Amino acid sequence: MKYFNELKHNDDLKEALYEIPASFFFVLFYFLFIEHALQGNSVLELILRPALFTIFYFLVFWFFYSRATVHILPVVSFIESLSKENFSEFMIRIPGQLLGAFLATLVHMAGIKYGTDADFALQVEPLHPFLTGLFTGILSQIIYLLYYIFIIKLKNRFILRCLLFSIGLGILFFIISFMQNVILLNPFGIVFHYIFQGNPLNVGMVLTGGIVHILVPMLFIGGTHYFIKNVGIYIK
Repeated sequence: MKYFNELKHNDDLKEALYEIPASFFFVLFYFLFIEHALQGNSVLELILRPALFTIFYFLVFWFFYSRATVHILPVVSFIESLSKENFSEFMIRIPGQLLGAFLATLVHMAGIKYGTDADFALQVEPLHPFLTGLFTGILSQIIYLLYYIFIIKLKNRFILRCLLFSIGLGILFFIISFMQNVILLNPFGIVFHYIFQGNPLNVGMVLTGGIVHILVPMLFIGGTHYFIKNVGIYIK
């Protein structure tokens, strides 16, 4: 009983639990209105995709704003953990983001009756691991700088800062649409979708994917954070 009372008063855990519904709604919206509905390459769709990404990310954040600050994306949780110098911030939120993405992908796949949706094999299986890793790392650095400028350094209302950050993510999503193999802005959802479609997994693929999609972004973000902090311009 004492254990559950401690959990009840653990603010970090309560915020982390909100990652489950936040991730669920974001990933489900992503699949339904971006990947499933807009699979073409017309000018209108190229504009709509990043615009919808921006809107969905911000709306989900805004919906939970009065209850908790949600990250939705693991890259954001990692950046926040560095800014707070508290790695548990990252570790405690990842399970919620995983579970939310898992449930959203299940619901989406059940609704479209397997096999009729977009194929994410190219995103999960990088044809050029080095180039994909380099591009992913650079994008991670840009996300870190967006977060640093808009969320940490800017002193306007927090909700406005998050809107600006969401717009920045939308622009990056537009850039990513011209290059395959980057799952940075919906990693768990895309990987679960790939698995549920019955695509193969092997040790080499898991190791390559882990390095390209997880390790490289963390190294690029960590290096950028270390540089900014040690040149004396980092502001908490």
